[in-house]
Amino acid sequence: MTEKCGFKPYRVLSLLKKTDFLHAIALTLSYQRRVQAKNRGVLLEKLPTMASTRQEALWLVFEDYQRWAEPVTQAFEIGARFLHNQGIFAADDLPYPTLLVVLVCLITALGERVHLDWIRAKLIPICFDFATDETSKYKTYDFRCVAGI
Repeated sequence: MTEKCGFKPYRVLSLLKKTDFLHAIALTLSYQRRVQAKNRGVLLEKLPTMASTRQEALWLVFEDYQRWAEPVTQAFEIGARFLHNQGIFAADDLPYPTLLVVLVCLITALGERVHLDWIRAKLIPICFDFATDETSKYKTYDFRCVAGI
């Protein structure tokens, strides 16, 4: 049996597992590492990739977990309200379950900018226009256009 996260007032988050929360932290952390490398002048083709594998999620350093747990929790709540405004009220209404982890990473990266109307308008396609990589069973979306990666 999988344990669920404690976002009770948000039905759209009701099917989240604790590993989803860890994946969101790991993806956010990989984004931050990419930004730091870019700021150091690392060439685009040598920038660290953004990923959240099972191994990365389970091997998070405690300090990284502590640093990102609260911002990611807030991002899940902001994401739930955003989805509610788009007419997605329950977890079964989500087009893809992995959507939440990507959306949360974006919201965390955007910080306060997530409340700007033009940013929210760019988040809508992310919720509904995932592309399928034919070699993968996962849905993917290139969100560099929103987060400025």
